[in-house]
Amino acid sequence: MQCAVVLSCLLLTYAIDDASCNADDSCQTDIEQTAQQETGQLGLLQARQVRKHAVVTEAPHVKKHVVLPEIGNVAQFASFRTADGRVNRSALGSVPATGAGVPLTEKGYNIVAMQCCNWEMSEFISRVVTDMGYKVCGQGDLLGITSWYSCERGPKSLAELQAEIIGNAVSECPWVATKDASCPTKPATCPVFPGNVSLDCGCSRGDSFNIDFFQSTVGHSNLGGLGPDAGSEDLRYTNIGTFNGDVLDLVVSADSNYKSSNPNSTGKRGKFGTINVLGGASSEMTFSIVKTGTSTPVELAELAFTMHDIDQSKAGKMVESIFVKDFNAFVMDKGVEYVVDYTAAGQTFFQSRIHGTGCDNPSDPDALGPVTCKYDANAPTPPGPGYQTIDQRKRSLMLVFKKVSSFKVTMDVTCVGVFGDTDCKKGRNFLFSGSSSLKDRCAA
Repeated sequence: MQCAVVLSCLLLTYAIDDASCNADDSCQTDIEQTAQQETGQLGLLQARQVRKHAVVTEAPHVKKHVVLPEIGNVAQFASFRTADGRVNRSALGSVPATGAGVPLTEKGYNIVAMQCCNWEMSEFISRVVTDMGYKVCGQGDLLGITSWYSCERGPKSLAELQAEIIGNAVSECPWVATKDASCPTKPATCPVFPGNVSLDCGCSRGDSFNIDFFQSTVGHSNLGGLGPDAGSEDLRYTNIGTFNGDVLDLVVSADSNYKSSNPNSTGKRGKFGTINVLGGASSEMTFSIVKTGTSTPVELAELAFTMHDIDQSKAGKMVESIFVKDFNAFVMDKGVEYVVDYTAAGQTFFQSRIHGTGCDNPSDPDALGPVTCKYDANAPTPPGPGYQTIDQRKRSLMLVFKKVSSFKVTMDVTCVGVFGDTDCKKGRNFLFSGSSSLKDRCAA
């Protein structure tokens, strides 16, 4: 079908976006539409809260760097935020947040530093060395300096890194050389950095407590006092696992801003927990680990918590964002299909940028992977036209917390139509689990 007037096309798209009942989430139906796929430029991320907005005086005679136009959307990000840093509109693009892709700026350095991942920082430092006209002469030395700029011993700043590279090139123990020169032989008196510097990105595969939603039951559901149950205004998952012989519950409470389009969607969906948030609402959720049937907190050494299906409504009226802080690390797949950035308040946020439907929702957190969805109901059987493959890993995020009995996650859904309409009767379901397939990014 072709529209005679562009405006009528936009109106039709907008109407469908608001009337779709958020098929993949709020209505819990399985309409077989597919997302418009884009090539994500973000990659594996791990994070730890570190200094993010330090004012640094740049070292003298160090080459200045600019954000490349094709990846520099930082200014555009600002136009989509309210005064408190909350995203209220879909971003036009994404800032590549891997060490191999982030802009070579102070902001870019800070994004990599907060990942708490030596591997990512070593990638970033290698690019800075090359950009300054040098080359790395020893991988062991590179890994040795990396820990001083990641969260392990840092962070510092890009200016300090640049100054250190310049100074090292003329030192008695250089690990860099100008790109056209031969790498020098270092004196035997120079320190030798171990080749076994950990490239771990801040999480473990076997020592984390896993919240098991599949075996749990919803003992009580009245999040924000919206029902369907009466009584305490929270959501309790009973028997999420055991620790030191005690059965544990997970209790979720919401701040006073919480609104839902469908309280009955809040609770469980198979192996996942779910929370429904009305379009236009933003609420900070507190997740508390307690002894079963009580309010007695239980501190865990390490806890994995995965957010899944980070996507948005078809025309982008309802965009999902997740805000979090005070975590140890976070894990993402390469080429993730959402935006990553941080606010002046020190929160890291993750914002959807691609449409999603019920077809691409995961059914098992430990079996995330590609799924083929039908875009056109009249299309022939795959691999014919109308089908597209969505990778569920690219729309998932695994957070890692250490020594916690509770943690907070803000769930935000926009409600801004293509013509500025801010009336939403539907919402989005946030899907979450304990650990997930993304644990293969952690150290063995």
